[in-house]
Amino acid sequence: MSDASGRLCLSWVVSRHTMHPAYIVLFVLLAVVFLLAVSVKIRVLGRAKRRSGLTEEQFVGTLALRGIPEEIGRAVFGGFRKWGSCIADDFPITPDIPLREFSPWVEYDEDDIIHEVLLEVGRYWPPKQLLPWSPNWTLADIAKFVADCPRVV
Repeated sequence: MSDASGRLCLSWVVSRHTMHPAYIVLFVLLAVVFLLAVSVKIRVLGRAKRRSGLTEEQFVGTLALRGIPEEIGRAVFGGFRKWGSCIADDFPITPDIPLREFSPWVEYDEDDIIHEVLLEVGRYWPPKQLLPWSPNWTLADIAKFVADCPRVV
């Protein structure tokens, strides 16, 4: 094959197999989203490794000092321990962990976990009341919210 025919063949292959610009933009956006997601997970795991968690008894005791009943402390610990295990098997749980530590990596959302905790302790979410939470809310704030919810009669 001569050099000229080789270039012609190569230009034909390139012209026939070029991607539409929209696909290129889509691919780049997906790559950026993936890289951001990985970097967030690495940061969250890094913070988790530097933080020491509490045992269930320590967690419940810390919340009890803040006026939260023991059964609510246990339910919050169990619910968020399950939630944290989606991030890492040994994800450290403390009352001062903000919800934003969990949000990017779990298969549940805050409402699901809070509903499970409420059911476990025999309380209910008042109808028409929105959860007044923010990503800066901590597990202690969630426990206080649950404690303030009415009991099922």
